[in-house]
Amino acid sequence: MKRKQNVIQMSAALRQVLEEWVRKQTDVDAGAPWLFPYHPSRRISVPALAWSTLRSITSEGIARQLGYTVARIADLRTLAKAVSEQSMAPYLLQAFTKHPHYMVRWSVVLNPAVPASILATLARDSNELIRREVARHALTPPEILHELSQDPVLGVRYAVAANPATEWNTLEQMVHSKSERIVRAIASHPNTPADHPLKQRNKM
Repeated sequence: MKRKQNVIQMSAALRQVLEEWVRKQTDVDAGAPWLFPYHPSRRISVPALAWSTLRSITSEGIARQLGYTVARIADLRTLAKAVSEQSMAPYLLQAFTKHPHYMVRWSVVLNPAVPASILATLARDSNELIRREVARHALTPPEILHELSQDPVLGVRYAVAANPATEWNTLEQMVHSKSERIVRAIASHPNTPADHPLKQRNKM
């Protein structure tokens, strides 16, 4: 009976890193094609792998096992893509919030598994693009959105006004903004009371 193999779903970016990692430890063009089902022409020699290495390759915790390998990627674009796409343990995402390049820190916000606690950390990032991305995020806590509503950058404040998760007590403090974009966003916001003058103006 043919043994059933478990295929681990991972991003293309991390798969590329993994293949490079394995290539340095194994003989190419021999062995088991199932290790990389998306690349049937590639062969990796199973005997060349220690069982501990094989387990780390086929484990569901692959992102955690390879997290530090990923963190050492020299190419920033590849690293940023891996961080943004690959589900990984919160402590690794937290480590990436301290990366010196804004592109990697921005990718943390885009990661599908990013928790609210890390969004709160990045809400205080020095780069306005990252703060704006946090202000747009559906999982950013209301108290963090309230904090970002006072950001000196207009684009960040607008992202707060346009975020459906922003509560009325925050929006209310923004209604006298000099930015027409922000006022329009508040007027059409689902949390703005239906009897508020901005809502009425929006219907005209």
